[in-house]
Amino acid sequence: MQRLTLPPSQNTPLANRWFTTRRNTHIRKLYRLFYAVYTSLTPQAKNLGTLAPLLDHSTRGNLYELQDLCQNLFADGNPEEPYGFHFHWAVQALFNSSIKLQANLRMVTFHQQHQQQPGQNDPGHTAFIAAINEEIDNLNKSLGLLLDNGRDLLRLMLCEHTANDLLLRLIIEDEEMTHTLWNQSTLSLFTEMFPDQPEAGYMQAGKSYFMGQWLKEALQCYEISLNINNNLSEPRKQVSVIRAMLKDLGSLALRPQAP
Repeated sequence: MQRLTLPPSQNTPLANRWFTTRRNTHIRKLYRLFYAVYTSLTPQAKNLGTLAPLLDHSTRGNLYELQDLCQNLFADGNPEEPYGFHFHWAVQALFNSSIKLQANLRMVTFHQQHQQQPGQNDPGHTAFIAAINEEIDNLNKSLGLLLDNGRDLLRLMLCEHTANDLLLRLIIEDEEMTHTLWNQSTLSLFTEMFPDQPEAGYMQAGKSYFMGQWLKEALQCYEISLNINNNLSEPRKQVSVIRAMLKDLGSLALRPQAP
């Protein structure tokens, strides 16, 4: 008897299909998670207080969740996302180095709390703690390099996700993130993502906002696109439409309620 098989699109586990259909949402989340990790570990010295919330399994710490997200997004090595594989590797290295640093810090903390106990000041033990402290310094430097590498890879990945409306909206909404990670403005990033047409990024985000009925945000995006290129007909039309809609909504809000 011939075995029946489902087409590839239907033969995928349900969880994977759910994840794939929401890929744009997860890519946006990827940027937010890395930004949270980056700001937690840079530039201050890493200690148990900063590492514990990132690595906590029970509360899904940001670094723990970032590693899982990378595994789901990039483990298959999609050739259309060449930087994703390298970013996944950087996050894995960042996670493993953080785990090692956390263990070493715990060991040094234990030693400091029990210095008066027998054996704690033996030459061999003292040399061991000195070696651990040296490794801690090296791990701190390594984490700094890995964070910078991950930051640079995310910037390169932007050009792979120009069709991701949610990511474009994040770049517009969180200017502090773009400035902290790359010391660039939204306009500067859009100029790189849409060569010679940065207004395209604002128009695309404006359309997304409009479809979600975020009218004020949509209006702002269309107005910015017109400021960049005043010869565009679509945003000019949309600005008129949205202003009229907002005026009507304002009139409805001011209308007296029936008794």
